[in-house]
Amino acid sequence: MKHNYDFETEPHVCKNCGGDNWHYNTFFLNNKKQWFDGEIDYWCHDCGGEVSVVPLNDYVEEDEA
Repeated sequence: MKHNYDFETEPHVCKNCGGDNWHYNTFFLNNKKQWFDGEIDYWCHDCGGEVSVVPLNDYVEEDEA
C-alpha cells in the first residue's frame, strides 16, 4: 500500500551507516481504519538501532563530513 512517502519513489539510506537495510514503523489500527506511526520511526538492522534516513544522493560518510 502506497503512502506517498519520499522513500517510496527515491532511494533512501540510513543516515548513520549509509545502508539500505532499514525499515519504517507504521501500523494499521483496524478499529479506527487508520495508519499510525510507531514509537520509533526508522530502525536500521545494520546499526541495530533507531536512526534517521536520508536520500541516497544526500548521504555523506562521517569521515567526509
